[in-house]
Amino acid sequence: MFSWSNSRSSSSGHSRSEHISSYLNDPTLKPSTRKTSRDDSTYDTIFQTKDSNTLLLRVHMPPLTSNSKHCPAPLMTLVGVKGVHPWLNDQMTVKGYGPISTDTEFHNSRLLLSQVVNAVVTHFQLNPPSNLRIIDQSLQKMQPSYRGSTVTGSTTQKTNGTGRYTANGNDQVPSSQRKKDVSEMHFAEIIVIEPSDEQQVRAMMNAYSIPVPPPTIAELDSIPNSDVLNLLTDTNQLLPILEQNKMVTRTEEIKNSLLSANHLNATTYYTKKDSLHSLHEEITNLQSSLKEKVDKFNELKTRQLELCKPISKDLVLKKLKKAAKSSMNESDDLAYEWLDKSDIDCDAKQIDSFIDTFLEKRIVHHVRAAKVERMENS
Repeated sequence: MFSWSNSRSSSSGHSRSEHISSYLNDPTLKPSTRKTSRDDSTYDTIFQTKDSNTLLLRVHMPPLTSNSKHCPAPLMTLVGVKGVHPWLNDQMTVKGYGPISTDTEFHNSRLLLSQVVNAVVTHFQLNPPSNLRIIDQSLQKMQPSYRGSTVTGSTTQKTNGTGRYTANGNDQVPSSQRKKDVSEMHFAEIIVIEPSDEQQVRAMMNAYSIPVPPPTIAELDSIPNSDVLNLLTDTNQLLPILEQNKMVTRTEEIKNSLLSANHLNATTYYTKKDSLHSLHEEITNLQSSLKEKVDKFNELKTRQLELCKPISKDLVLKKLKKAAKSSMNESDDLAYEWLDKSDIDCDAKQIDSFIDTFLEKRIVHHVRAAKVERMENS
């Protein structure tokens, strides 16, 4: 009985095991490649683009089946990112590279898997996807901007002696020294929407009815493939056909509507520029005035608290004892002064006046002395 194995070779070309061996032993790819499946079918290769973005290419080499005439083409996908590139579909799978477009093309190319992966990696390094977004947290942590230092690309992690890093033998400028151009930024890095405005923006965008592209275009179905290719290279012939297409016309109307709305808003905001500057200046002056008044208020508040805070018991007792002694001295002085004048004849009216004055001062002394005694015993 005969059996099929993954190392089987076709009548011509390379076997599956030869492809995988060339991939894993390639001196350029080996340092940055690791197996991610339990079998020998799936591998990840990490590399860095000219924009200093770290990307991950997942390579899947399907196993052979009993119906396989030759080794199937590998499936390559950029994992953890979203972007736009002629070679990539919506799932970020490589579909535009000819040698791996079909199993037959891969077989007829006579290329080893290492050569194919090297070609794809090199192409993405020099021509990375546009509007690139990192959606995988682990891959995000591998970005130089996240870690605060530049990490090399797919193969080497050494400097070339000049402070610059190398990847596949090519110098890469550290991201900390390279100023990213606006055209290279994703719109989310430029337009920051406040959380309070996000729902309003979403509602506004949902109000626009963007037509869904049809699976086929009637105007092009009747045109031979050779003529279609000529149309793609000749804008003068292609534009009249597109202008007759309803989907293109509708999309153009929406575009013009958005441009008109943006122009109207920009004009309105520009006319309010002087008013805005004047309002900003007024607000700045009011803010400065408010700060001065708040500082004055805090100063008066501190003085108020100092004046209104309760006096300590020891301080009250000290002052009360001093006042009691003072009233006692006053009454004693009054008595001594009366005694010194006692040799002079005094009528009853003067005597009554002395007694009233002495008792008034003495009573004050006794009241204060009583308060001192009560406070000391409390």
